[in-house]
Amino acid sequence: MVCSKVAVALQVCLAGSLVGCGVVEPRLCDDDVSAGGRYGVSLIELQDDMSMFRSNPGATTAAYYKASGSCSGRDGVLPGSTLVLQGEGKFLHSSRACSIVRARIEELPSPSTIEGARTDAPSGLAVQAAIFATADVVFGECRGQMAIEIFGASANGPFSTPVPGDYPPVGFYRLFVPSEGPCSICEDNFAGRLTRD
Repeated sequence: MVCSKVAVALQVCLAGSLVGCGVVEPRLCDDDVSAGGRYGVSLIELQDDMSMFRSNPGATTAAYYKASGSCSGRDGVLPGSTLVLQGEGKFLHSSRACSIVRARIEELPSPSTIEGARTDAPSGLAVQAAIFATADVVFGECRGQMAIEIFGASANGPFSTPVPGDYPPVGFYRLFVPSEGPCSICEDNFAGRLTRD
């Protein structure tokens, strides 16, 4: 009889709200953003050794802050450009007890065009950011998957005013993995700033 009561309670938990069953949903990795938010991302400059901003705020993001800059702006994603992302949910961070905002790329700078939405990360990319977005894109003769990760960098928050000599409001990492055309895999890292749309 006790076993059947436990089984019924478990079925009620699984069918209903998990909160009432003692399951706590992890907080967001960055409390300044929300899973349903709409964000403009303004790119200030490539984040490299010549940057006016400090870099490498932590061991987790060290590799991103030294991205090669190999995309060379062919897709229009370069300093001075703005992208728009719409939060659509969240997923659990692979190594921390927090959730990453999963976003849809809504607007890209010319000449890039969005061909289709995606939610999967490119093979080999371990998402470590506060916000992650990806889509199938085309620019010129190149088609492939663009993945974007946004990291909170400044202690003043991702919406703060950029201050040279300090960390930028956000770090913006972009990876392009081609599926056809003359382009090769490339990555860039930018100092950037978020705005709420």
